[in-house]
Amino acid sequence: MLITLDNLLSQSQVIEAKAMLEQADWVDGKTTAGHLALDCKNNLQLPTDSVEAQQLGDFILARLQDHPVFNSAALANKILPPMFNCYQGSGNFGNHIDNAIRVIPGSLNQIRTDISITVFLSEPESYEGGELIIEDTYGQQSV
Repeated sequence: MLITLDNLLSQSQVIEAKAMLEQADWVDGKTTAGHLALDCKNNLQLPTDSVEAQQLGDFILARLQDHPVFNSAALANKILPPMFNCYQGSGNFGNHIDNAIRVIPGSLNQIRTDISITVFLSEPESYEGGELIIEDTYGQQSV
């Protein structure tokens, strides 16, 4: 099931988030790739312990928890902090399956992740390529 959450962030919140991300120190995204995605992940990612990732992560989690459509659709018991990815030049994340099991940050415990959320901070017409394509038994859908 694909659900779109309209107005998760205001325009001014997006501008503020992008300004913070532009100043951040990014690392190779392969550091968090699961074994099935390792060969197709070619992007940058914020370290989960960075100030920017923690501040923006807390902010986005708060917006999600305030969003009525998210709450009624997800019925989430726990939500892991978001990961922030950046695609520059020929950066991409080819066909892959998101990890179904993730380590809870700051612990050795694992949790099953049944829901995946993508928050776009740029309008699709502002860049070339980079579409999120969901492929399942019913075919492909571009988001």
